[in-house]
Amino acid sequence: ALAQNMSKTSNEGAPVVTVTEGSDAEMKSKLRAEQLEPQSSLNFYEKIITKKQLTIALIAHDNKKSEIVAFAREYKHFLAHEWITLIATGTTGTRIEEATGIKVTKMLSGPLGGDAQIGSRVVEGMVDVVLFLVDPLFAHPHEPDIQGLLRVCNLQNIPLATNVMSARLILQHIYEQLRKPFGFEKLNLA
Repeated sequence: ALAQNMSKTSNEGAPVVTVTEGSDAEMKSKLRAEQLEPQSSLNFYEKIITKKQLTIALIAHDNKKSEIVAFAREYKHFLAHEWITLIATGTTGTRIEEATGIKVTKMLSGPLGGDAQIGSRVVEGMVDVVLFLVDPLFAHPHEPDIQGLLRVCNLQNIPLATNVMSARLILQHIYEQLRKPFGFEKLNLA
């Protein structure tokens, strides 16, 4: 099988086609080898400490919005820290902002593409943690976007919580690892 690569351009701006030989399996193997290694937990914390910022995405299906608002209230002092940036889908972000007073960067509503916007930021390395309270009892019209977001979190090795208990465990672990470099000693998350 032959594969073409059109990522280069000639001096005149026309695409240059490079043809390489190899089976599809060989090409996929090369592609996987060229991709970045998923971050280890050590690299995860080093990156956050180096950039002095932790970006957390907050998303909730309609029947879970009150739970994510209660969660944000419970962890308000942690989430409001100067090194933490919050992003959220539209309605979720608005409700969290109103309930806690914490600034939240709002994407579109989930069904209008907000889940996909956050997924894009995950792929770009702009989101460190995703807390997505999923309602498993109802079908959602934007299910492909939801699955896409979950998939990129798994591909990028991003901590992902889909219920309140796993969200608590993730934040508690991050707190324990970052409390000294971030100055979290005064917070009580017990």
